[in-house]
Amino acid sequence: MAPCKEAFGGWLSVGVWDEVRCGVCGVCESCRMEQTIQLTHGATAYLCARAGGKADCVAGVFVELVLELAPAQSPEAREPVLRWAMAGWKAPPHGWQTVPDYSWDAGYGTWETPFAPVHESASGNARYRLELHFSGGVWTHGKRNVGIVCVPRSSDGLTWWKNIKDQSDLAFDFSELVPLTTNSATSPEDEEQLRAEGQTQLHSRADAEYGVRELLVQMKELMGDERQFSVHKVAEIRCARPDVTSWTTRSERHWTESYFAEREHIAKRSLMHRYGQVSSTLVRQLRNNPDGPDAVQGLAVLFVYLRLTNMRQVVWQHNYNVKPREISGAKLELLNAIRDMALHGSVYPEGYFIVRELMASLGSGVASAQGQRVRDEILYIQSRSGCKGGMMEEWHQRLHNNASADDIIVCEAVLAYARTAPTFDIDVYWDTLHAGGISKERLCSGDRAIRSEPHFSVKQCATLIEDLEAYKKTLKAVFSGADLETAVNHVLGVSLPSVKGNSFSIQPVCLDDIVVMDQQERFARMLRLVLKLLNAKVSDDSSVDDLDFVLSCGNAILECRWSLYEKYLKTPLVSMQHARWNDILLLDLSLEQALKTLLESNGSLAVSDMDATLHLVQLALENSCLSAMPNGEILICARQFNSFAFDAGEWKGTDWALRLHATIQRLYELLGAESIWWCSALGTLSTRLGESLNASDPHVCSMLPEFVVRGTHFASLSQLLPNLGKMVRGLAGLGSWQVVCAGNATSRGVSGIVRVLDELKLVTDEDQIAQEPCILLASTVHGEADIPAQVVAVLTLSTLDILSHIAVRARNERKMLASCCDDAEFAGLQAHAGKRMQVTCRGEGDSVHFEVLA
Repeated sequence: MAPCKEAFGGWLSVGVWDEVRCGVCGVCESCRMEQTIQLTHGATAYLCARAGGKADCVAGVFVELVLELAPAQSPEAREPVLRWAMAGWKAPPHGWQTVPDYSWDAGYGTWETPFAPVHESASGNARYRLELHFSGGVWTHGKRNVGIVCVPRSSDGLTWWKNIKDQSDLAFDFSELVPLTTNSATSPEDEEQLRAEGQTQLHSRADAEYGVRELLVQMKELMGDERQFSVHKVAEIRCARPDVTSWTTRSERHWTESYFAEREHIAKRSLMHRYGQVSSTLVRQLRNNPDGPDAVQGLAVLFVYLRLTNMRQVVWQHNYNVKPREISGAKLELLNAIRDMALHGSVYPEGYFIVRELMASLGSGVASAQGQRVRDEILYIQSRSGCKGGMMEEWHQRLHNNASADDIIVCEAVLAYARTAPTFDIDVYWDTLHAGGISKERLCSGDRAIRSEPHFSVKQCATLIEDLEAYKKTLKAVFSGADLETAVNHVLGVSLPSVKGNSFSIQPVCLDDIVVMDQQERFARMLRLVLKLLNAKVSDDSSVDDLDFVLSCGNAILECRWSLYEKYLKTPLVSMQHARWNDILLLDLSLEQALKTLLESNGSLAVSDMDATLHLVQLALENSCLSAMPNGEILICARQFNSFAFDAGEWKGTDWALRLHATIQRLYELLGAESIWWCSALGTLSTRLGESLNASDPHVCSMLPEFVVRGTHFASLSQLLPNLGKMVRGLAGLGSWQVVCAGNATSRGVSGIVRVLDELKLVTDEDQIAQEPCILLASTVHGEADIPAQVVAVLTLSTLDILSHIAVRARNERKMLASCCDDAEFAGLQAHAGKRMQVTCRGEGDSVHFEVLA
């Protein structure tokens, strides 16, 4: 029977039935197969299948299925789902995709994908459609038995639509389809021969993904012309930050000494013991005193304890072998304990922001089955590649007995080294390890040391790269923090192929619970596109405009965060009762971190371009609005900013610049207060706890509050504001000084001998500055530099990040720190070197007055 052309008109077709546009690659190809099947219960199925396309569609198959239901069907039938697999109910090959872009594992190699509703037919019947895309791997084993078998069902599983002729499942044979490109999949034998001859370029699965340009086109089509998110939709959360001055030393020691220091000899055996100790602490606190006044303070102690653990300041393993599945199980138990305390204790709303930071530090919680795959997959990788000795065997022994987050870095280092084939640059391996914070000494320490360097053949590398890319995802799922790919997979669902008989799948979160009905398909597709864009940008060298990429990807991340916030996350006490709260919150945290990283890595776009800077600041502000608690002040600033920053009528005028400057100054106050709170709350605590636990580096413990501040969502905003402030001051005709910290210069001012330096380095010899109070004029100041003890004010030409180390130190020590945007004025001050000068800040810090005393 000929298919109904009208069934496809208006969705993917471009006017006629035999020219259909692929929803993934956007390429029109001739239709190769058409079929219409009458189903039970008065339903009809229309199928269109063809070969061809580009990217993932190369030499593959594109399938479009439309299901038409009579109006008499029950409400449950109005949300149909397709259960499908390859011919013979076999698992599909790697590389398949679906539209809608979320599916879940139905077991035994089968998958289920929901249909998306479309317009009704002329007869009033409801229509639903979905797409299946299979890569060239579908042809790898020849054309026999190439096809799909499927059966639609209602959402409640009570109605199954089958072939009305014989009550059978629907089967579609693709063996007659001919791939439209010559890039058909290479057989394993041919590929092996090419590798042996050195004629193939070693690649990973990621190389087959779309380029950034194609993905940006898809993203823009999905998002449309108007932004769906607005800060005016965000509800204000009114609560006060915990009063740090009320935190008692007695309560702090009750936590640090009674629960942690005394049990460190047990905790240092393994991460399983350490996580278990924290879990038991939380449970005990919840049971004995759930509404105690020190509950928030206790959370702060737990947060510092876990951050010191993540920073490798405590022993991860000592004379004890533990399986990865035991670590993942203990971590999952800890996540559940944190949720229970946050839900039933007295930490909401004042301490909820600490709960978010705790969850970001821990990352995802996975079942023990996925932890077991850490052991199973490394054996599979060694078997497939033939790498069974040397460094790979040492790493294998470590993974079996003492796996940890360090192994993510080791995996990345081995991958980086394998990609240097055929020259094999061992320096790449060590550079990757050092960049991840792993020294040779740390690698060689522990009960299962890695002392050998990797050595592979060109033939082994192709297999290793492919397998290690997949293995890195498993390691991140078990040990990583807010990793975006892991978080997306946990919410949209994922299924991993069986390894040593151990398969693993995560059922998707029911999107009805967390996203409004009409946004669910858009939300899932946008998440997948964001993930692909961020991954593709790493290796893409095309001439894609960086600003266009940042704005498109950044706005999409905000759309996804808003979708979660609108229905689910804006009511934390309700959302925490959801069984999958850990996974959903982790997705929001991962999206927050992804946007923060995106803005920080592209901060160079905001050096001199006003328009680019305004757009980047807008993204940073809106990201913070969805994360801050309380969020009243950041909401006011963001709404003020958005109300006039892009006003074409006033843009770049004096009044416009003055209003923008006032908003920037208000943001400076907010960021300064945030920095002061974290340093007050965690300063002495991190030092004391580090001493109690015999931390490996006391200096790192004392610096922990600054690490926390610079890791928050405010960090990207603090990096962008100085450049914007510098440009705005010029337009507004204001003074040439931007005061980061006034210190003691706001009353009578500060005075000292003027000393001139070309550069204030990370470590500066104090003897070369002064042995008495001085005012330091440094042309260049590094953000990580310390302020010498005798310096009362630091003045510089450098643009300063308000959350940088030197800015935090200046506020804590009440020393003046200011940046000058006028080279001539700064040179005039340098001419007074050796003289005594007094510096005073006036007004709101916009005016700086200098007086030479002698």
